[in-house]
Amino acid sequence: MTDLRFSGQWIGPNSALINTTVCYTSHGKQCIFPFNYWNITEEGNRNEITYNKCSTLGLHRPWCPTALNAEGAILEWGDCVPDCPSEEAEVACLEEPDFPEFVQDDESRYFRNYSTTYEQGSAVVIKEMDYVSFECPDGFVFEGSTNITHYAVCHNWEYQYLFDKSAKCEPVVCPCPPWFANNSIEGTSDWHNEGGATKCPEDQSVLYECHYVFEVICGNGMFGLPVGHQGRWSPKVEHLL
Repeated sequence: MTDLRFSGQWIGPNSALINTTVCYTSHGKQCIFPFNYWNITEEGNRNEITYNKCSTLGLHRPWCPTALNAEGAILEWGDCVPDCPSEEAEVACLEEPDFPEFVQDDESRYFRNYSTTYEQGSAVVIKEMDYVSFECPDGFVFEGSTNITHYAVCHNWEYQYLFDKSAKCEPVVCPCPPWFANNSIEGTSDWHNEGGATKCPEDQSVLYECHYVFEVICGNGMFGLPVGHQGRWSPKVEHLL
């Protein structure tokens, strides 16, 4: 073999190019090239791929085998060092997202009172511009907002949080509606707020009578009320006297 290098490859006596790329893993073991690796597509198809450089398939970071059996199956592998030739990694979020705050019960025990599309500890990879959602149960919204659902969007290897991570799911309340004495110039109402309450619970209903009779109800977009009225008053009945 002639002691010459050409584009990272040896030139043999018959001028054939023989690949001798040398690459190591982060643990100092030498990569084995070429190697074959089976890829399972989202459609369930099984394709064999031959690699002459580090692969990023399945891990979203460069890796290579360091031991193969007689049939070429991978027995050991490791992460390639940065100067190894490798294919470009598909951008994704590899770590699990931060979760909204848990709440405490009457015995000061913490628990999660919302649902999510991500199972903690599952090590699921979220692809670029995909998201993880967190949703409060019926009758609850995220603290400081009228939102039932919050999102963490994967972008450029990191999660972008479209919410305050310290916010908890709390019961829906509405600013209390106006109160006036019955039989006054404003009309009459079945709302008795002489105590000056400032917040009303979900499903609190108030009936006003003047030239029109109408009822308002506090809701969070559920139970048939119009979506988008979380923590707001929604007209429910309206007709002329």
